[in-house]
Amino acid sequence: WLGFSYVAFRLLHTVRDRQMGRLPSVDLGEYLTYVIFFPAFTAGPIDRIERFIKDLRQPFTGLDTERLSDAGQRLLLGLFKKFVIADSLALIALNDTNAMQVHSTGWMWILVYAYALQIFFDFSGYTDIALSTARLVGIQLPENFNNPYLKTNLTQFWNNWHMTLTQWFRAYFFNPVTRWMRSWDKPLSVP
Repeated sequence: WLGFSYVAFRLLHTVRDRQMGRLPSVDLGEYLTYVIFFPAFTAGPIDRIERFIKDLRQPFTGLDTERLSDAGQRLLLGLFKKFVIADSLALIALNDTNAMQVHSTGWMWILVYAYALQIFFDFSGYTDIALSTARLVGIQLPENFNNPYLKTNLTQFWNNWHMTLTQWFRAYFFNPVTRWMRSWDKPLSVP
């Protein structure tokens, strides 16, 4: 089910925006391009259709040196993060085989931190690859990570880790549930 969750998030976003009357006017081709946009299909980020359509409707001016250089550097960085750092950390990261072989607390902590870093560099690398590939075809996808492990608390960590997923849940789950619960708190008036 490669990429199904990202397609599902895009579909739910557009269905909900359609119900609320906020969905911009798009034709079927634009909508399908948005839903199954190949750079972001398997690893995100979760883009909003309003922002995506603006980039899609811009005339493609070709690849200038600056765009090619920026996209190329980001692509190389993403490949390095994923295939060098994350895959190297996977060799020592916590997994069921390594966990059974470790008998000291110190080494267990090393495996846990290696696993945490492996997850970050894996996701971040895939995101860099997606952003750079999209940039090559004229689409500027939103950033997805902002140094989450350097944040001082769990809230800041979560807001800077997979930022588009956080924003999606905030807009389409937490905020509606919060509004619904607040409407429930109204005291009953006695006639």
